[in-house]
Amino acid sequence: ANKTSSSIDYSKWDHIEDSDEEHEEGAPPPPMTLQQQLQHEKLLKENEKANTALLEDGRLQVPSNSNSGFSTKKGTEEGRYRFEYEGRLIYEWEQNLDEVNIYVVAPPNVKAAQIDCGIQSEHVRLGIIGADRYFLDERTFSKVVVAESSWFLADGVIQIVLSKAHRGLTWESALMGHHGKGIVDPFTKQNIQKDMMIERFQEEHPGFDFRGADFNGTVPDPRTFMGGIGYK
Repeated sequence: ANKTSSSIDYSKWDHIEDSDEEHEEGAPPPPMTLQQQLQHEKLLKENEKANTALLEDGRLQVPSNSNSGFSTKKGTEEGRYRFEYEGRLIYEWEQNLDEVNIYVVAPPNVKAAQIDCGIQSEHVRLGIIGADRYFLDERTFSKVVVAESSWFLADGVIQIVLSKAHRGLTWESALMGHHGKGIVDPFTKQNIQKDMMIERFQEEHPGFDFRGADFNGTVPDPRTFMGGIGYK
């Protein structure tokens, strides 16, 4: 059967079975490994604000009466941003002159061969093979070069690497689902452009160290500043 769009129901991602083995209905889940326990604790912390119920096997059950709410905050690492829904982390993302990277925590025990990730010039889909809908099924902020884009699974995190079709363009969000709710505010956009301008200066003047550099007033557009960026 064809998958349907995830619409606003991001909770579907966490109702995927935790292993390839079939369990009898009502049977207790198998004991969690140390890695599963760590993932379990991480998911619990990420979802405290969302008032979700965490099942013993590590899956999430999201209340149907939850209020809608989107937000974009600083991520776990410098330069990353978090896209949240109802206080729950959906993905983190970051960008540089050439790429946009999206980071999604995978369900426990899911292997790369089970992941269904499709990258098109203006669209990304992410789900599990055999599931009835995608977890992510959204337009990208701008066009990507499909042949130079990829994804991989490492340490329980799915990383989607999108190669920008327009080098140096500032993406104001990674994805445009749900009416662009993930668009960053003007202050955050300026910070992103500052990082990209420093990256551009460092590339064009490799003999200098621009770390810690600042700008007076509005940060210029890293794609168009001083006649434009070198290529693409």
